[in-house]
Amino acid sequence: MQLLGFREVSSFQVAHGALPWPWIAFDPAHLRFAHAADAQTIVVRSLVDGALAETARFALPEGLGLPQVAPDGYSSTARAKRLHAFALAPSGDELAITGIVDEGRSVVATLGRGGELARASVEERLGEGLFGQALSWDRTGAHLWIAAERDASPSAPARGDGVVARLDGATLQVLGVVDHPEYPPPVAYELALHPIDDAVLTLAACGQDGTFARVARFADGRLQAIVTRLDGGGEPAGLVGFSPDGSRVFLAEESALRVHRWPALDLERTVDLGDEFMSAYSGAVVDDRVLVDGEDAEDGEDVVLAYDASTLARVPPPTAIRGAMWVGRLQERHLVTVTPKGEPARGAVLRMLP
Repeated sequence: MQLLGFREVSSFQVAHGALPWPWIAFDPAHLRFAHAADAQTIVVRSLVDGALAETARFALPEGLGLPQVAPDGYSSTARAKRLHAFALAPSGDELAITGIVDEGRSVVATLGRGGELARASVEERLGEGLFGQALSWDRTGAHLWIAAERDASPSAPARGDGVVARLDGATLQVLGVVDHPEYPPPVAYELALHPIDDAVLTLAACGQDGTFARVARFADGRLQAIVTRLDGGGEPAGLVGFSPDGSRVFLAEESALRVHRWPALDLERTVDLGDEFMSAYSGAVVDDRVLVDGEDAEDGEDVVLAYDASTLARVPPPTAIRGAMWVGRLQERHLVTVTPKGEPARGAVLRMLP
């Protein structure tokens, strides 16, 4: 097997302010991605004939631009007003956003190229004290997934409880809601769309309290919460990705790659990454390879480990991408990375070789 490598195709500038990570959102098929170009603009980029091109541009509504004052921690009461998260529709022509407006209310809205299409109060739609945390469109673009948590203030009716809901993408009417118990703060959310099922995986990284993983699936005309092995949390881990057939979920711990069966997330296998490797709790599934990003535990040099997605046998890894954080796969054989320094930060698209 030939040694793999990466070649930079193009670079771009990512405005981020105090926006929570990740600063970039992919459409459900990972054909294109969106990021902030400045405090009031989100741009969409895609590879067209091998070159990176801007394909759409959205003006953020007044009062919902990038937050410029960092929140004090992760609790919803400390969130900076303005934009909190965004998601790109499959067509690349619509954007969903959630944030806190000047009145302190959490809202969810959809944008088209010509401006705002719809807006709704998260509290009015989903319940008192709820704040939007993460968004994802479904693969059709007809529905929107939203994860929300309750305000931790003493006046909130159910301190810390949260929900995952499915909304009509055009009207933002609620089509289903599942509740979940509170996560131990601080919480960093990730909402991952399953590649096959009409379902989402919610990952809640809670520092030393570990990572919680919960599944919501729409089937038989209703939204269902799937009981999983990680409902009550597990070792701190980050999402690497799904297997191509959707039957497995790959999570990276500091020194191990975990393989969970979908949708109950029963542990299928744990792969030791070795004493000399420290993962960055990130990676990607590209072609038939599971790539785990990290560094040498002794000298801090960037390292990538690679495994066959079917057998989990170790395969020759690609060369490391120095100084950059992995964001995700773009199209079939490309990665998007961000070097998290400065404002704006440097983003790059790289092609995996050969």
